[in-house]
Amino acid sequence: NNVGQVKITAPNSGDMLNLQNSTGGGQGLIFGVNTTNHTTYWKNNSSSFYDATFIVGGAERVRFTGEGSVGIGTTNPTTALEVKGDITVHNTNNQGDIFFGEHGEVSDSKALIRMDQISGTSGELQFHTEGSGTLSQRWKIDSSGHFIPGAVGSYNIGSATAEIGDVYVADSKKAYFGNEQDLAIYHNGSHSFIDEVGTGNLYIRNGTKNSIWCQTDGQVNIYHNDTAKLSTSSTGITVTASEITHTNTANAGDASLYMTE
Repeated sequence: NNVGQVKITAPNSGDMLNLQNSTGGGQGLIFGVNTTNHTTYWKNNSSSFYDATFIVGGAERVRFTGEGSVGIGTTNPTTALEVKGDITVHNTNNQGDIFFGEHGEVSDSKALIRMDQISGTSGELQFHTEGSGTLSQRWKIDSSGHFIPGAVGSYNIGSATAEIGDVYVADSKKAYFGNEQDLAIYHNGSHSFIDEVGTGNLYIRNGTKNSIWCQTDGQVNIYHNDTAKLSTSSTGITVTASEITHTNTANAGDASLYMTE
């Protein structure tokens, strides 16, 4: 008409373009040489009246449901966006970001997952969360597959009120402690080891009290109630006690050895 409206079977509609099918079967737009060999097809599906579908290459590719969900590769999306297939995320600065905002406000994002390109052949996956109003990197998986904190010594795995479960470590793989990897705990397939390879001594303690003290010169002290009772040296052992008692349970009587101070 003279105001630029195109109306098909809807003479009383105020829409600029209105498609209606009074015989049922839904409404649609087909782009192609014919209805058999079309390339793109949009349809308001009659079986789900409020759904809109896009058919490309003879198969449904995208669906918008009446509830506002979008399905890509699926005909029954159950969330706001459901994708059956791979997703590629990237931008022009060699990063790919997925933001999680509050009420859709990306400017007030509460979390972020980022792929950061380190070089032309490597990248890392970063995990950011908001704390005290600042979005900060907490953990990352680097290009070697290591799971490491975003800042050295800053973040814990678990807490006093949210403990983690069991941790399984393969044979001969070590748990290291200290900035210089001074202490290592591991199992080699046959035996278990606690290695102090740094410059300090190794203490085994009960709370704040020493139980065993292994010094770098080879000396070993054994304590009772935080008092050394036996010490080794290159020449022998030193016992700090007024009495040494040996009990032989194989015999009816007990045999005791006494040492006076």
